[in-house]
Amino acid sequence: MSRARVAGSALQAVVAGLALFLGVLAVIPAPSYELWAVGVVSGVYGHYFLLVAALGLLPALRRDRFGAACCAVTAAGAVLAAMQGAMILAADPRDVSLATLFFGRHEPEAHAETVVFDPAHELKLDLFRAPAPGPGLPTVVVVHGGAWEGSDRKEFPELNDYLVERGFTVAAIDYRLAPRWHFPAQLDDVETALRYLKEHSQALQLPPTGFALLGRSSGGHLSLLAAYRAPPGSIRGVVALYAPTDLAYAYTHPRNLRVIDGPGLLREFLGQPLEAAPELYARASPVSLVRATVPRTLVIHGEHDDQVAPIQAQRLQDAFATGGHFLRVSLPFTNHAFDYNFAGAASQVATATTEAFLRGLPP
Repeated sequence: MSRARVAGSALQAVVAGLALFLGVLAVIPAPSYELWAVGVVSGVYGHYFLLVAALGLLPALRRDRFGAACCAVTAAGAVLAAMQGAMILAADPRDVSLATLFFGRHEPEAHAETVVFDPAHELKLDLFRAPAPGPGLPTVVVVHGGAWEGSDRKEFPELNDYLVERGFTVAAIDYRLAPRWHFPAQLDDVETALRYLKEHSQALQLPPTGFALLGRSSGGHLSLLAAYRAPPGSIRGVVALYAPTDLAYAYTHPRNLRVIDGPGLLREFLGQPLEAAPELYARASPVSLVRATVPRTLVIHGEHDDQVAPIQAQRLQDAFATGGHFLRVSLPFTNHAFDYNFAGAASQVATATTEAFLRGLPP
């Protein structure tokens, strides 16, 4: 066998092995944080993977039995990577555009006015005003994720651009981070931002149509708390993406310790273990605050979330059994932070559902 043939076979084997590796990571519980991140990227971009395999790699690998075997392995990996998009399309294709899936979204970048809303702690918010405000639409206050101890208001700006282009005013806020600051500092900051926006609504030229809250992960948790603690009628609705809702349960039933130390993060966030302060964990859990009068709630969660267990969405849904307005969307084969690819199938469904929910909020 010539050297070129050997090199070609080796390349085929490497491509096939890499394809299978990436495909498996997209669908199995991740063995580490780093491989979780690789799996998320593989899952949300799996459709490209499948397209490349079908149009490019597979014909090139069909030259002999070894090539055919590599072709089969590559195909298996590509199918696994594309499983998220395929399952979402199979469940309900109405909110997924194939053109967007393959060619992306191209929203104009919204202009931000940065405002200091808490000078004592140097906390800022970015205010995005819609060029053509939609009648009756609330101002959407966006609370970033990051496990309560990372990230900032600049996180995932694509949704802000999308909402602004469709008539919403958006305020993306910062808050103090753990472990330097323990709960309720973060919640206090969200409530301070809301008060600031309400008290300065005229100066900031905000529409007189009230507020809704939206947050991802830990930001979704804080958004739920702030919405449920607010006086009845003062918050029109709240959207939480892949958010923890019952912290005591999350502490005793961590999702995947190989990816994230959930109990450790909760100790850093709350300042104490569950055994020492069960009442604190209850007070910091949205499930403890559900009443018939809390704002309308939309929860979106991936069924394969490796960081925040999908049962967290279920536990909040169960808390609404006695009353209130609750909508839950579960995304198959979808992990935490699925909106990393804003044009992906899971993100398209989440975005369309969020927009419809916000537009449908009663005054």
